[in-house]
Amino acid sequence: MCRSPNHLEFKALQVTLFEYRGLAIRSLKDEIKEDSEYKQTLLLTGILCLLHVDGFLSTFRLHLEGARRIIMGCNGVRSIISLPGMIPVILDYIFLVTMGDTSSPTSGLLVGTLPIEDIEFIILEYGESGFAFRMCPPPLLVEVLKINQLRNKASRELAEWKDLRCETLELLCRLNRFSAKEWVMANDALDEGFEHVVNMFQATVSLYCISSLQDCRILPESFSLSSICLTLRDLVYELVRKVLACFGVAGSGCLVWPLMVLGVQAVGEGCREIRRFVCESLTNQGLNSGTYAPLALREVLEAFWASGKTGWGSCFDKPAIFTALITVNCGGIPCA
Repeated sequence: MCRSPNHLEFKALQVTLFEYRGLAIRSLKDEIKEDSEYKQTLLLTGILCLLHVDGFLSTFRLHLEGARRIIMGCNGVRSIISLPGMIPVILDYIFLVTMGDTSSPTSGLLVGTLPIEDIEFIILEYGESGFAFRMCPPPLLVEVLKINQLRNKASRELAEWKDLRCETLELLCRLNRFSAKEWVMANDALDEGFEHVVNMFQATVSLYCISSLQDCRILPESFSLSSICLTLRDLVYELVRKVLACFGVAGSGCLVWPLMVLGVQAVGEGCREIRRFVCESLTNQGLNSGTYAPLALREVLEAFWASGKTGWGSCFDKPAIFTALITVNCGGIPCA
């Protein structure tokens, strides 16, 4: 469906998809009435499958809220993760919530509804080498979670600006101290080629931190920070190309979020080459992987570039999850 959006049978496939989507929802509804040993596992897995498909529908927030209620009803993530089969399900939920918040306005962040300490524990304890998080090292995913938390605090005035700025500077120091080489060496399953991936995520998280927290006014708009952003932008651009050279299409799963962050920074006349690269890369990833998420992200970035606006909040005016794996283009279907 996503590889051939102009095919004559495309609309018929969309209708078929929603027929099976309806069957899945009815199946979950029936499961709620049952009292089985694996009830929570089946419900959460089903909800997250729907969430992956509905990444660009308003319903995906309802799926996340439903999953959160099931988790909290089972005494939180530390309790539910011990149930059979729940480790990959909970890790997927955490990844989607964390990355989904990065592409959402501050008025709709989910991080404020989560027990941060428990989520951090799960990421570090069960995230292993980062394969569960599209090759993002667990320590760096924790920093993304904390950046989202800072954005939430700033939008809701939950802390003093001075305290938020201190937290941000400490976070940036931790990112600066993080060593990709040491992390790769500590994870024997990874070879030297993955060092480019880890360096890419380190630079991308730093760039997201400064860009998004400047938009929240936690960090000032200063010449020094602008220079750092330009340096990080060029570094992310270079590292994304290295990862593509090393892994090709096989590495596409870890590139969507770095391309998103890079794209937000690709404003102005001097960034035409970066914008072209981002568009081509997202198009290739969407067509090769058969998921609509990269193509939807390209559309969002193109609209942002054409608007003449700058800043993180100007790019993402409504929530979306661009890291979902099996999203489809649901445009034109009445029941969507």
